[in-house]
Amino acid sequence: MKIVKTVLLIAAVAALVAGGVYLSLVFLDNARLLAAANANKSGNLFNDPMHNIFLVSGLALGGGLLLGLGIGLPVQTRGAVRRDALDEANAQRRSAIAKGAAQHASLPETGAAGAAPQQPVIEPPAPQGNL
Repeated sequence: MKIVKTVLLIAAVAALVAGGVYLSLVFLDNARLLAAANANKSGNLFNDPMHNIFLVSGLALGGGLLLGLGIGLPVQTRGAVRRDALDEANAQRRSAIAKGAAQHASLPETGAAGAAPQQPVIEPPAPQGNL
């Protein structure tokens, strides 16, 4: 998807540049036509610029459409976004497992004199009732 987006952006910029060039050419042709018409010269001095105007309009429309598509497409593909989310979830899970293992494996602290810690005393259950 990233390649398609890049190609669309390049095509859109090229179409917009071509549209700008043709627009300036049409503007100059129309200026010469108006100058000839104002000088009362009747004859086929210049070609009709309407086909150029239609070409410029089509290029501007196509360039705008491609530019909008290129800007609107996502930067990452769906698979890349999913892979990033799974990697992040796995990293969090591994961190939680490592933290739990570190807490479980931690040794009890020794006393002030360096003696071993006392083990808990397990007492047998008290007799209940008449035996």
